[in-house]
Amino acid sequence: MHYMKSILKATMIISFLLTATCGHAQDKFSVELQKHSLTANFLSPGLQYEAKLSDNKSVVVSGGLSATAGWSGFNGFITTVRPFLSTEYRSYYSRKTQKKSLQSNSGNYIGGILGYQFNELTGEYRSTFNNRLMGGAVWGIQRRYQSNLQLGVQAGLVMTYDDYFGIGGNAMARVQLGWIIR
Repeated sequence: MHYMKSILKATMIISFLLTATCGHAQDKFSVELQKHSLTANFLSPGLQYEAKLSDNKSVVVSGGLSATAGWSGFNGFITTVRPFLSTEYRSYYSRKTQKKSLQSNSGNYIGGILGYQFNELTGEYRSTFNNRLMGGAVWGIQRRYQSNLQLGVQAGLVMTYDDYFGIGGNAMARVQLGWIIR
């Protein structure tokens, strides 16, 4: 258990260092983020709160239900639905070499994520898979439209820990469609 904490800490430190250095390299053009926003997500039902830390950096806290699909060497293809909580550090950057305003928090970003998935609510192997801790680095796109619709796509590499499989590495992907409440 002690080595798991060390690996997760190292993963988070590396992802935040990468985010800070890569994000700083993109600081050529000013980026404007809203002070804060709240979004209700539909595809992965839940809420997302984003707060501005600086001109192009923010922290995101989200919670809700996540649908997970994957391949297990023991059980084959599996799907589950789990409640989750996550926090992210995002560093937005310009998509072009020209000055590009990222009003309404629309833009591309790199960042770090730390999340916790609770016991499964559904799935054939509900009693097999326990709570899961994950942390890693992500890249994403977030677009906000005048109609208050928000679309987000995120991908990354994460380290995971749970009681059944122990420590592992996974690729993660998330698609979000939501409505901006505030």
